[in-house]
Amino acid sequence: YYLGDGSYEVERITFFEQRKEVADFYKKLIEKVFDIDVKYTFRESKNYHQLRVYSRIVTQLFKKIFLEDKKTLEEKIPSIILKSPDRVLASFLAGFFDAEGYISNQRVGLGINNKYITRQIQFSLLRLGIVSSLWEYDNKRSPYSKNRRFSISVGDKDSVIATTKNGMT
Repeated sequence: YYLGDGSYEVERITFFEQRKEVADFYKKLIEKVFDIDVKYTFRESKNYHQLRVYSRIVTQLFKKIFLEDKKTLEEKIPSIILKSPDRVLASFLAGFFDAEGYISNQRVGLGINNKYITRQIQFSLLRLGIVSSLWEYDNKRSPYSKNRRFSISVGDKDSVIATTKNGMT
C-alpha cells in the first residue's frame, strides 16, 4: 500500500486515500503492527483521507526497504518482498492493488506509469498462479501526466478467483 499511496519524510510516513474504509483498514493495521498511534485527517479541500505515522524508527525502516523517494517512475518492488514466501508477496500485492487497482466488468486491474513495476507485478501474479495481461499506452489525454501508462488486467475467471483466494480483492 505504501508503494502506491505513501510517502516518507525524516520522521513521518504519510498515506493518501480516497476511500474512508481503506484508510480505516490501514490505520488499524499500522497501529497493530507497529504499536503506535496513527493520525487520521480528512482533507476536505482535496477530498482525500490522510494517515500520518510519526516515528523516526518506522520511517527509517520504510526508507531502508523502499529505496527511492521519487517512487512514480524509479521505484521497484523491494527484493525482500520478491524473495518472501507467497503469503507475504500476496499481502504486498493486495496492498498495492488497494492503492492503484480497480475492479470492473469481471476484471481486476491496475494502471501506473512505472513499466518495471508492472512487469514485476505480472511475474509476481504468475508466481501465485494468476494469469494477467499487460498493456502500454500513451497518456496524452490526461491533464495530470503525459508519461506512458501501463495497465495490468486479470480477466481469466480462474485467475480472478485466485486473486480473491490470495486476498487481493
